[in-house]
Amino acid sequence: GFDDHTREMLGEYTWGDLHHPAISETDGEYDGKWLFATDVANSRAAAIDLKTFTTKDIIEVPNTSGPHCAAFVTENTEYMFLPTRFAVPIGSKYESLDDYSEKYYGVMSAVTFDEEKEELDIAYQVALPPWSYDLSDAGKGISGDWAVITTYNSEEATTNLEINASEADRDYIVLFNWKELEQKIANGEYDEVDGQKMIFPDKHKGGIYLVPVAKSPPGVDVTPAGTRFIASGKLAPAMTVFSFEKAFEAIENEDFDGERNGIPVLKYESVMEREVNPENALGPLHTQF
Repeated sequence: GFDDHTREMLGEYTWGDLHHPAISETDGEYDGKWLFATDVANSRAAAIDLKTFTTKDIIEVPNTSGPHCAAFVTENTEYMFLPTRFAVPIGSKYESLDDYSEKYYGVMSAVTFDEEKEELDIAYQVALPPWSYDLSDAGKGISGDWAVITTYNSEEATTNLEINASEADRDYIVLFNWKELEQKIANGEYDEVDGQKMIFPDKHKGGIYLVPVAKSPPGVDVTPAGTRFIASGKLAPAMTVFSFEKAFEAIENEDFDGERNGIPVLKYESVMEREVNPENALGPLHTQF
């Protein structure tokens, strides 16, 4: 049988659905100390000691429905960001789908890991728009304070998703500065919601931007040098290389193409560096270095 600590971590769960684990990093390189994993079915996160291959902690992540796009860690494992796969009402309260655009959110959680105590904790959450969030990556080097997340169903459809969530020519990559969000929390720029510090981008402005990308992008990855991020739309025959430096310049110049849900949208042409169009194929499912 399990020891008491394991039983406590497992709670009442006897199964899970693990996706996309990540290894801890130092200076943007894998250091092989810890493995972080998420349970999409039950919205949990775990930390595994790679010296002993034993699980040291498991936490439940509130206000989310499946952190599929995780786990990805910042270049010195300051944070593990867990965006939700599906939008849900905060607090998992019942809300009618008729109110989907107003009452549902795609919450991203900023999770910390204390190596000495071997404990995971939620530092804060961000109430992103009610879209579906797929895969993510953190920057490094010049982009070390930033991270990117792919998202689809920016149409905010609730029925016949294969059709209605594929109407727009483009969806978005969420580009955010986690150092800036961290400072917002320190400054008290958040709402207290169900015991969590929650940033609402339309209210607590700054640090979060949208980059247009080919429709339904399932994955995004940062190049090893941290200068570019690459994504593709699985419903469009295009893979795009974006430049962090161009994105930073566009943000500084406020080179925006309006807003979505209170978040500035960067102009595609201002951030895009090159498009790759594979012949006789739709976009690659995931990109990975």
